[in-house]
Amino acid sequence: MSESDPLKTVNIFIVTFYSDLDILSKVLQRLSDAVNASLNASFRVTMVDNSHGREQHYFEKLQALVSKSSLTIDLQKSPSNLGFGRANNLAFDVSSKKNPATDFILVLNPDAFLSLDSLNQALKKMSEHPEFGVLLPRFKSESGQDLYLAKRYPSVFILFLRGFAPAWLKKLFKASLDAYDLKDMSSDQTHLEAVVGSGACFLMRKNIWTSLGGFDSRFFLYFEDFDLTYRAKRITQVVYEPSIEVVHLGGHTAKREELISNILLSLLGNFLIKMAGSSYENPYYWCKWLCGSAFIRVFNGCRVSSCGRGSIS
Repeated sequence: MSESDPLKTVNIFIVTFYSDLDILSKVLQRLSDAVNASLNASFRVTMVDNSHGREQHYFEKLQALVSKSSLTIDLQKSPSNLGFGRANNLAFDVSSKKNPATDFILVLNPDAFLSLDSLNQALKKMSEHPEFGVLLPRFKSESGQDLYLAKRYPSVFILFLRGFAPAWLKKLFKASLDAYDLKDMSSDQTHLEAVVGSGACFLMRKNIWTSLGGFDSRFFLYFEDFDLTYRAKRITQVVYEPSIEVVHLGGHTAKREELISNILLSLLGNFLIKMAGSSYENPYYWCKWLCGSAFIRVFNGCRVSSCGRGSIS
């Protein structure tokens, strides 16, 4: 963005669920730095707390943290644990009433750290390319490793390779597996069309969000971001921009225990039914569902930061 560009307004949504307050404090500071570095743009944060029933005074502690931030934050207490998607939809409803002229929606995890120039570069990219409807950043771990959370839509064969194939077979199809993770993108490319992305952080035009109706509330947790970006792909360009980096502590946000895996597999079945337009009677559905257990390993971006233990200074 430059000072000569028209003013852009951005509503930022953060959903918490017993999120680590030390990490969240650092996330807000990084966000504040990125906001201050952005040219000709205004920002408002709507934070929805989904925490219910575990820690009595968590919301009061969250209020105290928010009150110390230099950001303009509208903190909302959800009536119950709405899940990630519905809580973001609530944030949209609340923010739209107070700031209806918004141009962009930024969804941000409470354990996702923006780089200093990330917002400015993202808005500049969207201004230069009005055909872009959704912008996905490059995610890195705290140690600097690429997380490859933006992806192409997988075939059944790719799901099988990732979940069940031995190492020697994966090596034979490395090019296909790399293409799924967008690893085939050359270093001189500035952006690449993706199909599905992570809800840990993305920038979307408000008119696209409105056209889609936000997140599908039938997804309580997990795959709601796959669903949203997949639907967005049908009406606009969903773009991966590797020059915009976000550090994501997603590996600390939820334990991958057997119970969680079973829940994810069930949710994945619902997602694939919806995407394929299939029913339980359709053999094609069962083929995709059986391969679905592989998909659990594919996507490592958790959305509920209840036990983050990383450290960002």
